[in-house]
Amino acid sequence: STSDRADGIAISGNAVSDIYFYGIYTYYTDGMVVDNNRVEGFRSTGGYGLYAFYPDNFSFLENEIYEAGTYGIYISQGNGLSAPSANSEVVNNMIETKANGDGMYLSGTDYTNIYHNTSVGEYGIRVFSHNSLDIRNNIFVGTTNYAGYFSNAFTAGTDSLDYNLYYAPSNNTIYSSGAYTDLAAWQNAQSDFGANSLEGDPIFSGPKDLHILGTLPNDAGDNSVNITVDIDGDTRPQAPSTTVDIGADEFTPLQDDAELLEIIAAGGCGDSTTTVGVVFRNNGLNAISSMPVSATISGGVSATLNATYTGNLASLGVDTMLVGGYNTYAGANGVNVAASLNLAADQDNSNDSLSAGPFDYLPFEAVGFDTTECLSADSAFIRGLSIPGVEY
Repeated sequence: STSDRADGIAISGNAVSDIYFYGIYTYYTDGMVVDNNRVEGFRSTGGYGLYAFYPDNFSFLENEIYEAGTYGIYISQGNGLSAPSANSEVVNNMIETKANGDGMYLSGTDYTNIYHNTSVGEYGIRVFSHNSLDIRNNIFVGTTNYAGYFSNAFTAGTDSLDYNLYYAPSNNTIYSSGAYTDLAAWQNAQSDFGANSLEGDPIFSGPKDLHILGTLPNDAGDNSVNITVDIDGDTRPQAPSTTVDIGADEFTPLQDDAELLEIIAAGGCGDSTTTVGVVFRNNGLNAISSMPVSATISGGVSATLNATYTGNLASLGVDTMLVGGYNTYAGANGVNVAASLNLAADQDNSNDSLSAGPFDYLPFEAVGFDTTECLSADSAFIRGLSIPGVEY
């Protein structure tokens, strides 16, 4: 209760999955630390990743929360009983909710530093009835609604709201005691806040991976928040830069990096030329104009395929190419495909390779089996072997 709170609780280093509605659920706490947890896999269409009701003197640090359908991080009446000796912290969290979930939701929460979070949801963040909030160096993405929704205007001198990146691809960007179509409109109307903030697509690595591929958040933060590591433990700022990045991920954009996204191959009917293709993305800043690509076929068939991409793939562009073909005319089972990109000067080799299979192939030419039927029979059964990708 408000008069008898749970003290000194730490929830650290857990993998919480296969959840129905609440990943982490807390009531009436003082001095609680929730850090380095991964929460995902909600069976309900709704759900809360981290629910905190009446937490005082709290620290929510370096958590990953994915797929919650209602709120990623929900804080109600934070520090609502008394002003703490030092602000509470919500720092270095990555949050990505389902389509109708809010990334972060704060109601009646005071005296809290919200630094270096990456929050993606229907609303990136929503704040109601607050006092003395410091919100800096965050990425807020509103997938179908506001990136930042602040029901009450912030107060200069007691609140800070700056150095954040906002992105709302299908809605107004900011609500702060009124709707603003974009960041510039809000900056003009409320000049005490957001002067150093940015608007645009941060470009994430992919679903449930909010590490950054784009350049917009790079070297755009405020060092004075004094957060010296990111969610992965990487040093802030990352040398040779002297300025921290916005968001939970501290990074340096790579000049040259190709990522293999998909192998295009499938089982089915055999052929003298069964093809293998690849889909890849240029994660680097430099365009890709020449890149060797190889595929090794093993199992029921053995072959080595080589080709060279000769296009002009701009930064963050995606392309598809044919690597070659192998012979499955006589049929084959258990065929595996391993493909790799071989970009010169690639600065990240961890994303260059993928494997696919095993694949099974029917012989191209039909194979018959002798059978004997009685003359009096008026029907016969024909049985086919089930092969993925083949319809009878």
